[in-house]
Order: sequence, then C-alpha cells, then structure tokens
Amino acid sequence: MAIYENTEQDVLDRVTLRPIQEHEKPLWNRLIEEEHYLHNATLVGEQIRYVAEYEDDWIALIGWSGAAYHIEGRDRLIGWSDSQRRNRLHFLVSNSRFLLRMERGECPNLASKVLKLCLDRLERDWRERYGHGILFAETFVDLVAYAGTCYKASNWIELGKTKGFERSGVDYYEAHDQPKRLFVRPLRSDACELLRSEELPEPWRAWERSFHPGCAVKVPKLRGLFDHFQSMPDPRAAHGRRYPLGCLLSIAACAVLAGAQGYEAIADFAEHLTQPQRRALRCWKNYKGVYTAPSVTTFSSLLNRLDNDALDQVVCTALRELEGSGAEAIAVDGKTVRSTRPAPDQESKLVLFSALSHDRAVVGNQVKVADKSNEIPALPELLKPLDLDGCLVSADALHTQRESARHIVQDKGADYLFTVKDNQPELKKRIEAQFKGRFFSLGPSHGR
Repeated sequence: MAIYENTEQDVLDRVTLRPIQEHEKPLWNRLIEEEHYLHNATLVGEQIRYVAEYEDDWIALIGWSGAAYHIEGRDRLIGWSDSQRRNRLHFLVSNSRFLLRMERGECPNLASKVLKLCLDRLERDWRERYGHGILFAETFVDLVAYAGTCYKASNWIELGKTKGFERSGVDYYEAHDQPKRLFVRPLRSDACELLRSEELPEPWRAWERSFHPGCAVKVPKLRGLFDHFQSMPDPRAAHGRRYPLGCLLSIAACAVLAGAQGYEAIADFAEHLTQPQRRALRCWKNYKGVYTAPSVTTFSSLLNRLDNDALDQVVCTALRELEGSGAEAIAVDGKTVRSTRPAPDQESKLVLFSALSHDRAVVGNQVKVADKSNEIPALPELLKPLDLDGCLVSADALHTQRESARHIVQDKGADYLFTVKDNQPELKKRIEAQFKGRFFSLGPSHGR
C-alpha cells in the first residue's frame, strides 16, 4: 500500500481512471490475489478491469463482470419474468472486485470518487467492447469486513442480505454460510421499466438475446421416444430418407413441449441439440463424424403428410411414458380450433375434446366432436385409454350430471370436481344447505 503526504483533496482532484491494457492484466490479477480479501482475480462472463492512478501509481483496482444469474431481491425490484431475465441478463453488470491500495482512513472519500469515475464511463466502455449497453449494476459487500459506505454515498440501493449461496459447477448453488449485503444501482432512471417491459425500444431490442431452453428430455428417454415414433407408417418415399421417422417426430415432440411454435422454431430447437442427443435420436452423421440437425423443409415436408389420428395416438402414448407415473389431476375440456373452416358436411368449426395434465400436456387421444354438447357422450371414449385410479378429474358445468360422475368414480376409480351453476337450482340448493357456514377441503374420498 502507498502512503501519500498530499492532501486528500489533491488526491481526489488528480486521480484518473482507465481500463487496463491486455499486457497489464497479469499485474492487475496478481495485486488482487495478494491484496484483496477474496484473493481471487477470476471474473466471469463479459468483463472490464479498471485501474485508478495517482502520480503514476495504481491506487485502486475495480473489476466488473457478468451479473448473478438469479438474486431474489434484485429480481423482485426489477419485476421481470424468468424469460425476460434470461434474455436481458447481459444488460446487468456486477462490481465483483474493488481494491483500494491506500491505508484505511488515509483518503476517506477515494472509494466514492473512484466509483463515480467508473460509473461515468462504464456504459460507454461496455458498449464499445461488447456491442451493447448496460442498464443496471449490482455488488455484494462482506458483512464483517466492510460497511458499504462508498456505495451508500453513491446512491446505491441496499436490498438486504443474500442467503449465503455461491455458484457451483456441479450443483449450481452450494451453501457457504457467508451471506453478504446486496447493493444495486439502476444506471438510468427507467432501467427497471425497460428490463421488465413487454417489448424493448431500439436499440435495446436489437441487443436483446433469444435464450433457448434446450432439450430437457434425458438421453435414455429420447431413445424410447424414437422407438415409439419409429413404429408409425412413414409417408415418405423409401429412398432419400436421411433422417429416420422416429428421429424427426421425437425432435418435433420435444420442441413443442419446450414451447416451439411452427416449423422454424422446431428446426431451431433441433440446432440446439447436443451431439449425444442427436446420436440417441439417430440423426444423420456427415463425413466428419458430426451428427447434423434436420432443416426446416425436412420437418415441414414430413409433418404435412402424416396421418393426424395415428400421430395423435403415438404422441399421447409417448407423453404418458415421459411423465412416468399417472397424472395426479387432469382437466377435460373441448375447444374450437382456431383458423379452421367447417367440413363440407358440418355447419360448425372443428372442436377437439381433450384431457390435459396440470402442465397442459395432452394425456389422452383427442376426440373430435361436432359441438360442445357432444362432449357428454364422448367422455367415456376420451377417458378409456387412461389409468385414472386415484386421479382427480375436473370438468366444466356441462359435465355436472349423474352419468359423467358415475363413469369417473365407478368405471375409472377417480374423483371428480365439477362446477354447479344456476341452471341446476335444486342441486345448488342442496350443496349450499350441506355446507352452509362451513369450510371444507377437497380430499381423496371418491364421489365427493
């Protein structure tokens, strides 16, 4: 540490700050490792290292890097969704290292001065280096060693203590029993509004990233999916099939489960499959030994030629296998399919009667019905292939009748949850009399 005879004001007036040059990085890292309380100079993600100089001496080092993936207090303040956080996290930075190389108390306002100099140029430097701006900064202050005075003086917001976890390459987060104080600072007045907005204005929209969730299905289950879909009749000509039917349909099913909508989204999902995943699905391997992903036209050409009813049956079987044990609760409902025209022999649009699990995945073969009233006789057909023992089946008021209740309870061994409306006044009156002034919970007792 350096000790100066100059006045504090002289130091504050003449201190300068700049990003280090590449050849200075080893020295910067060594000083952090030797003098910073963490003794670790590693920065993650996008990063800039700065040095504050006075009379050619390095009197302070400050480093900025990528923000933490998830912090409860910060995320609550911003108010963004999980998808917004993933796509906009690079607009946040973390002040991950800050080292003053002067004796404590020698220049009390130096830390605030260095922090101000850095914030005055940080957004500009970041945009120049990484091609995008930044909106928000965060930092963590050790509870024992520091009070965070310079951050308070620089209008940072204290959000309380962290929970004492750190990132681990194996288990994502591990407890270290060293909670820290969290400080944040929006870098412009509308930073939080921008980060949680439905659509970013330019130029931020151009800088926004498109996070891809990847395939969450494990490799062994991918092989099982392949076998299910490979059993279907292949509508393509026997020659020129670069990708097996089971490969293409497995990818399409996993993509739709991950939220893909449309052929381009399915092809983009395929592009993000890992080599082990592509190998399990028997993707085509080129002369370099690399498993390639199918193109948009490959998916569209196949999916437009498939037998929809056969595909629906295989999809439902595959989904039930992916779920493992049966769903604890399902909902049955009929919906009119958008953008459909009535068939020549029908007056109404296409209505599909479906059984869905809690995560909105169809768990049974969908049944086509002429209109909503035809759902009642179609219920046994819809539930026939499903194992519903101990399951709760919910339905709208259309199914609030004896036969639907009897079939669910006696034939399928399930419970039901129906809605009672004013068009069944006697039943509604009996229910109100039965539970007048009482609170009750829905339990597993059959038929209640």
